[in-house]
Amino acid sequence: MTDTLDSQVDTLRAGHAAASSVAADLAAALATAPVTIRTEAEHRAAMEEIDGIFDAVPGTPECERLDALVDAVVAYEEAQWPMDQPATIRDAQHRAKARKRELLPQLAAQLDTALVALQAAAATVAALADADTVNGLAHHLVEVEDDDA
Repeated sequence: MTDTLDSQVDTLRAGHAAASSVAADLAAALATAPVTIRTEAEHRAAMEEIDGIFDAVPGTPECERLDALVDAVVAYEEAQWPMDQPATIRDAQHRAKARKRELLPQLAAQLDTALVALQAAAATVAALADADTVNGLAHHLVEVEDDDA
């Protein structure tokens, strides 16, 4: 009877090992299978699955599945909700720097124009001040001549 039990245990162990192997093969096949999301319900299901395997260890079938799901979600969201904005912060920073380089010559020209206008205004104020001084001196001289007479 012990031989029969041992034989049955061995058979169960072999069956368990085979089932585990099949399960591992199925998990690997599922992980590498391409994922396509076509509906909002599929999108929600993919997001829930991502939440469940988000901390997957790199190199495992779960991590490969996570990568496939994330790629599918990104493709679906880009198709459903296209954005004209930069895809990443780095792109936005690059565009801002490029725009700054484009605007700097225009800003420099405007500053040069403003400087010339300020210099002209300062010269005008100085000329008016000199003219007022000359007029004031002339007026004073006239008063002095009137007093002498």
